[in-house]
Amino acid sequence: MEQPVSKKSHDFFSSFPQLSIKRGRILIHPYDISNIIYFVETGFIRQYIISESDTEVTVNIFKPFSFFPMMGIITDLKNKYYFVAASDCRVRRAPGSQVLEFVKKNPDVLFDLLKRVYIGVDGLLTQLEQLMSADAEKRITTLLTLLGKRFGEKEEKVAGRLKIRFTHQQLASLTGLSRETVSRQMKKLERENFFKISSGYICLLPPSFRKKRILS
Repeated sequence: MEQPVSKKSHDFFSSFPQLSIKRGRILIHPYDISNIIYFVETGFIRQYIISESDTEVTVNIFKPFSFFPMMGIITDLKNKYYFVAASDCRVRRAPGSQVLEFVKKNPDVLFDLLKRVYIGVDGLLTQLEQLMSADAEKRITTLLTLLGKRFGEKEEKVAGRLKIRFTHQQLASLTGLSRETVSRQMKKLERENFFKISSGYICLLPPSFRKKRILS
């Protein structure tokens, strides 16, 4: 039986050194010269850039069984981003040349990598659309829905409920809003049963749980 892509990738990277990374540690800085690729075993890695207004703008989040940064290995483009642990993580470090050879020899892995890129681009385009046209509440609800689809963990107690773990500061960097605005809107959305907070998680509720607004 053919191996699932995630297991095939994990088996490949499992022969390389493992690192335990504490939340907040930066693995890669802009313009670092390195031929190292990281494979995420547990936790989340955030990719961001510093804007001209000196704020962090998140462009991607890598979840378990993904690996980065492939852009510099596949192209001649220089890395302009920070890659930081968004939670406590375990990662593997492998030489980029060996990773590239592995990807070339395994079309299913290459296809999965391409699929992840397209999902990331779709999320970026959606965020860009909201940044240009939507109000603060719409930006946050759209983002939470995207994060739920991509990173949500199903809860057994309530059918259709997804839980995610993101701070208000992280949501602010993803939406282009201030932390204060995010906190204000999140309180409003919690009152409307868009989500509930439980054990540090944002638990997104099914639409049937949400309060209907009374139009004035």
